[in-house]
Amino acid sequence: MLRATGRYRLFADAGLCVQFSEIEKGLAMLEAGADVAIGSRKLAESQVVEQQTGYRRIGSTVFGFLVRNWMGLRYSDTQCGFKLFTAQAAQRLFSAARIDGFMFDAETLINARKFGLTVREFPVEWRADPDSRYKPFSGSFRNLFELVRIQLQ
Repeated sequence: MLRATGRYRLFADAGLCVQFSEIEKGLAMLEAGADVAIGSRKLAESQVVEQQTGYRRIGSTVFGFLVRNWMGLRYSDTQCGFKLFTAQAAQRLFSAARIDGFMFDAETLINARKFGLTVREFPVEWRADPDSRYKPFSGSFRNLFELVRIQLQ
């Protein structure tokens, strides 16, 4: 993200769970003055075309509870891998990033709050990645460790 150029920056999961055609919704939010626009699978207008496996949905629910109640992030979906940034917001947020695992999304949003940036959510059409490499047990422990690191920063 620090090497990207252009007025706006996007990151998207490698599994392409959200089609690039959804970018227009996020760009409209940036054009309207948001610093960060995050796609969400959990807004009423969102469409989940293919669900994650049961253990991933359970993990997502537990994670969402922790992020909202422990980390204080009040977004419906911090982990949807489709986020857009103004160039200035991307530079500031990713210069401050310390986490290089799955929790970099949460760290980015916590830093956006700390820096007083405006974050808006938008609904997306989402499909589970059938080739997910996430390991439920070791991945969950790593995610928890990363959340503790973020909280201690």
